[in-house]
Amino acid sequence: MNGRERVTGEIPELSGQASLVRHPLTWILLVYTALGLGLLAAYQFQINPDGIAYLDIAEKYARGDIRGAINAYWSPLISWLTAVLRLLGLPPQVAIKLVLLTGGGVALGGVWRLLGDCPVWMRAVATGGAVPLTVYYALHVITPDLLVAAVLVWYAAWLVEGRLDVRTSVWGGVVVALGYFAKAFALPFCLVHLCGWRLLAERQVGWRQRLWSLVVSLGVAGGVSGIWMVALQAKYGIWMFSSVGRYNYALAGPRMGFRPPAETTFFAPAEAGDTSAWTDPTRLPIQPWSPFESVEYAQYQVFMTLDRLRVIALVYSFAYSVLALPIVLGLVGGVWTASPLRRRFGGLLSGILIYVVGYALVYVEARHLLPLAYWVLVAGVWLGWLIGLRLDLSRRLRAALLLFVVGTVAWSPAYALAQGALGNDAGLEVCRGLYRAAQALRVQLGMQGRTASNREWHQSLYLTWFLGGQYYGVAPAHANPEEIARMLTDYGVNYYFAWADENGVFPEVPWGEEITGGQDPLLRIYRARPGPVKATGGWTY
Repeated sequence: MNGRERVTGEIPELSGQASLVRHPLTWILLVYTALGLGLLAAYQFQINPDGIAYLDIAEKYARGDIRGAINAYWSPLISWLTAVLRLLGLPPQVAIKLVLLTGGGVALGGVWRLLGDCPVWMRAVATGGAVPLTVYYALHVITPDLLVAAVLVWYAAWLVEGRLDVRTSVWGGVVVALGYFAKAFALPFCLVHLCGWRLLAERQVGWRQRLWSLVVSLGVAGGVSGIWMVALQAKYGIWMFSSVGRYNYALAGPRMGFRPPAETTFFAPAEAGDTSAWTDPTRLPIQPWSPFESVEYAQYQVFMTLDRLRVIALVYSFAYSVLALPIVLGLVGGVWTASPLRRRFGGLLSGILIYVVGYALVYVEARHLLPLAYWVLVAGVWLGWLIGLRLDLSRRLRAALLLFVVGTVAWSPAYALAQGALGNDAGLEVCRGLYRAAQALRVQLGMQGRTASNREWHQSLYLTWFLGGQYYGVAPAHANPEEIARMLTDYGVNYYFAWADENGVFPEVPWGEEITGGQDPLLRIYRARPGPVKATGGWTY
C-alpha cells in the first residue's frame, strides 16, 4: 500500500508544495468560476420572495439607512455583502448572485480542507464533484443556505482537526458568529454541537484544556454575535437573536396550518423601501402555540416532528444523493467500530443528527439541509476510502467507488443546470416572462407605484419588484368588490392585478379601469384610483 494513502497522519498536498498555479484546488475554482459566470446570464432574472427581502435590505444598507436595514427575521450577511457590490454599481440580482457564487467558492475550499488527510487525487475528485451542486444553489434560488453551508464546512474542518490552542479557539468562535450572521439557526446548532463535542467527545484531552478552549470560542462567538442582538433590541425593543423561529413555528402549528398571513389579505409594507410586508415578517400577525398547552397540541408536535424526520430521511435526502441515507448509516457503523476515522465520523454524525432534529422540531424544507449535503459528500469519501483500504481494493476500484459516490451528488444539479441553460426550467421562464412584462408596462404605460392583486401572491410580488413598486398583497377571499375598493383606497394602492382563475375566468372589477387592453389571457391590470388613463392600444411584451 502506498504510504501516502494511510488513514492516519498528515498527507502533503503536492510534492514540494508546488506553486499555487499548479494546485488542483486552483483549477477546480477556475472551472467553478467559469461555469458560474457562464450560466449567470441565464439565471439573472430568477427571483423569489426571500430574495426580494434580502435585496430590499441590501438597498437600505447601500443608501445608508442602517436602522431600516436591521431586520430580526432575515439574517444580515448576504445583504451586507450584496450592499458592497451594489455600491460598486452592479445590478441587484447580479450582485446577489455573485455573492452566492463567492460563498460557493468558499464552500469548495472548505471541502478541500475538510478532506485534508486524504490523498490529493481523492480531494480533487470530491471537491470537483461538488461544483455542480454549488453552482446550482448559487444561481437557481436566492437564499443564504449556500453561505451557511460554506461556514459549516469550515466549522467542521476546524472541529475535526482537534486543535485547542487559543488562536484556533478564537477562529472557531469567529466561524460560529459568521454562521449566525448567515442564518440564525446556525447559532444554536453550533453552540449545542460544539459544547457537546468539547465536553463529551474529546475525553482523550485533559478537561481543563477542553474547557478553556470552549470558553474562548463561546466568548468570541457571543461577543461578535451580541453586536447584532444589541442592534435588534435597539430597533424592536425586545431581546432576541432572531424572529424566524417564532414565526415559522407558529406557521407550522395547528392554529395557522401553513397559511402565511402575508398571502391571505392586504398588508402595507412595514417601512419605506420594503417591496412588501414580507420584507419584515416580524411585524406580521401570527397565532403562537405550545405543545404544553394541551394533550392534543403535544401529540401534534410529536407527530409533526416524526413526519418531518420521515420526509427528511426518505424524500429530502434523495434531493442531494441517493446514497445520503446509506452514508449516514455508514457513519453510525463507523462510530461503533475501531476505525481510525472514528473521531471524524463522530463529529459529522453528531452534527447531522442535531441539525436534522433541530429543523424537524420547527419547520424544514429541502434547501435548509444544503449544508449537510457537503458533510454527507465528505463522509461518503471517508467511508469509501476506508472500505477500499479495509478490503485492500486496487487503486482503480477505489477510484471507481469514489466516482460513484461523488457522481450521485453531482448528477441531479448538473442536469438541472443544463435544463436552465436550455430554457427548460419552468420557474426560471416565469421569472423571465415577468421581467419582460414589467419592462413593457413601464415603457408603454408608465406604470409605477403601489399594487395589489386578487390572487397569485408570488407572481404579483415578482412583477411589482421588477416594476420597482410596493406590493400590498391579495384581496381577502370573501371580500366583495366594494370592500376591496375601500381597502385599496385606504392603502392608496395605484394598480390592481386581476389574475384569471383555473378556468380562465377573471374577477369582476367594477370600480377600476383596465389599462392593459385585455390582451393577456391570464392577467388584466386596473388603475385602482381615479385618474387619467394613458391612451394606448394596450401593451405587448
